[in-house]
Amino acid sequence: MKKLVLLLSVISFFNCSDNTLEQFEELERQNDVKQVAMVSQVEGRTSVDDVDEVAVWDILRYKFEMDLPLVFSKLDESGWISHFVQDRVVSINDYTSEEEKITTFYTGGFFGSVWNTKLPASILAKVFFRRLKSSGYLYTRVKLLGITIKDANHVDAQIFFERFNTSRELMSTSYGLYKLENVEGEWGISEMNLYPNTDETRAFFSTMKTFKGLY
Repeated sequence: MKKLVLLLSVISFFNCSDNTLEQFEELERQNDVKQVAMVSQVEGRTSVDDVDEVAVWDILRYKFEMDLPLVFSKLDESGWISHFVQDRVVSINDYTSEEEKITTFYTGGFFGSVWNTKLPASILAKVFFRRLKSSGYLYTRVKLLGITIKDANHVDAQIFFERFNTSRELMSTSYGLYKLENVEGEWGISEMNLYPNTDETRAFFSTMKTFKGLY
């Protein structure tokens, strides 16, 4: 019941045009959003057949549809970094424009970044959120489209993004194919692949065999 009330509250926020970021933060405090995420039920399992798809779906749906939009709307740099596998080199492959862009960064400390000769995640986050803010960005809607369980600790997630500006106008849309890894019960992003919202992309995503939840 608590999860249902929280979900309805967040949906209500995004559908209301006169809410402010301060009210959004108050909503987070009142519902203790950070404590709502489910504890992974797949830890210790070894094969795909053993994994509870519904449990993984619920965890990732919360991660992408509720927690990540909060992070974006608050321009929370550390919160964004926390969604990735820690102490790891992560790649973002951006195919949304004619020129493919590949960005690799390290999610651990500074010396680890130097050792791996990769950009620190903290610097990337500052640049990314500074650009969002300067573009008139306000909030993001994220839809989890489906998941594909590779093994007990690796999952692919198909998602759809919508970004809105301070006038509540749609800024951009894109699809994402994310690779996630379960490390000590925490699902973190290890790779991001971003695609434009086109007929070709929709056709590509429609061919994937995915679990789409029970709703």
